[in-house]
This record gives sequence, structure tokens and C-alpha cells, in this order.
Amino acid sequence: MWIAAWDGGVIEIDLLPDDGVIHDITTATSYADSILWVSIYFGMSRYDGKYWNGYFDHESCLASNFINFVRAEGSVVFVCCDNGLCTLNCKTWVTCKKNDNDENGKALFIEGTKVLEEIPLSPCFSHNLTIGVYAEVDVLWIATSKGVSRGEIIR
Repeated sequence: MWIAAWDGGVIEIDLLPDDGVIHDITTATSYADSILWVSIYFGMSRYDGKYWNGYFDHESCLASNFINFVRAEGSVVFVCCDNGLCTLNCKTWVTCKKNDNDENGKALFIEGTKVLEEIPLSPCFSHNLTIGVYAEVDVLWIATSKGVSRGEIIR
């Protein structure tokens, strides 16, 4: 829906799901394997060149809808949230969160709504507020609100 504004300009109102980026406040974009990922403070969008898909924490395994950064590496996308780090390979989610009271955490492997496996992370990254990520061959660098953490990629 398009609305003309009194002082000039045009406002677009998105009334349908999966017909574009889910919100105009974007935080990052990443492109790999012919897929465009857009992180937003209210969820995440995916565009395959023909169709848009929106992802929200109440409909997926995102740790939060408040997404700070997204990075695609091949068929895997890394999602930095204000409540943990998530990855998705278009089939399986991995949601990683740090415990509130100690240095440990956990990684949940989820397919659909079924938890396939829970792996303890000891130690975990330094804080659940993740703001950036960089993946190398077997190493993951995670920027958090309490510093940078280095970890091994679980395959």
C-alpha cells in the first residue's frame, strides 16, 4: 500500500508477509550462494532472487528478533542477536547462548521444532549480546559487548 504524505513524499506500508524486507531498519546484508540475507532490528529477511522469506524468533529458532549483524559463508548464515548467536544452513538451526551466571553455555541443534542435540559449550563466548562474526575454515570469531571470543566451528 502506498500513501502520499501531506508535506510531500510517499510512504509504503507492507501488509503482506514474505513480499519484501520485513522492516526498513536494516543492520547488515550478506550475499553468498545466490542468497541475500538482510538483518533487521525486528527479525531477518532472505531473498533467493525470486522470493522473500521473513524470519522471526516466534516462528523460527532465532535467539531474538533484535539482530545486529548477519554473515553468510557458503550455504550457512551466521546471525548475531542481542541474546545469542544463531546459524542456519536452510535445514538445521544452531542456537548458541551463554549462561547468565558463569562462563559456560550451550548449543542447540534444531530441525523444524525438534531439538536434535544439545552440546555444552565450556567456555562459551564472552556475552550473549553478539555484534559481529567472522568464520574461517574451522575457527569462528565472535564480537560481543564484552569483547571478542574465538571458538571452533562445530560440524
